[in-house]
Amino acid sequence: MSLVTDWDEYALRNSDDPATPFSWTPYAGYGPTLTDILGILDPEDTVLELGCGAGARLAHIAGTGARAIGVDLSGVHVAAARARCGQTVEVHEAEAVAWLDAATEQYDIVVSVFGTHWFTDPALLLPAIRRRLHADGSVLLARTRPTTHYNPVITGHQTSTRHVLCWDGEAHQWADALADAGFDRCSARTVAAPVPGGWDTVILRAWS
Repeated sequence: MSLVTDWDEYALRNSDDPATPFSWTPYAGYGPTLTDILGILDPEDTVLELGCGAGARLAHIAGTGARAIGVDLSGVHVAAARARCGQTVEVHEAEAVAWLDAATEQYDIVVSVFGTHWFTDPALLLPAIRRRLHADGSVLLARTRPTTHYNPVITGHQTSTRHVLCWDGEAHQWADALADAGFDRCSARTVAAPVPGGWDTVILRAWS
């Protein structure tokens, strides 16, 4: 079984609702809004989402008037995102680091929400992101608070056939990784879960 096949299986069993309000947290419609974090976007802005899934966030980003581009490893997710968003977004089926290394365009904002940055070696991914950002462009990473330290660990996010590795870490460890990749002005925000025992979300942003 390949990693692509695993994520295709995951995509087939986990579909997001196109009507779901945009959220940076695992709780639909809870927490800061798209604008709260990214500010007012306009048609001059280009926003790239890594690990775009079935395109729910891309559709919201495109709805602001910004140009939205998505990349996902799963062909099932890519097909769903294209069907949902139509011609309003670009969606590419590819492994993120390879796609970033081959790309020539520069972006204003790169986003990963519970996505690519969780499952890709940050020593490879973060420098690749920075190379694709405009001067003073920014990267934004959202994830639940970790239960382990910043190392490859077995994660609870899995397909029916096997677990996959993720990179877990506290906010300060991700800030260090971003600095090592050449980013600066890193900020971190924790959004407490709306229910006892729920998942807190850490949102990090850093500038190139």
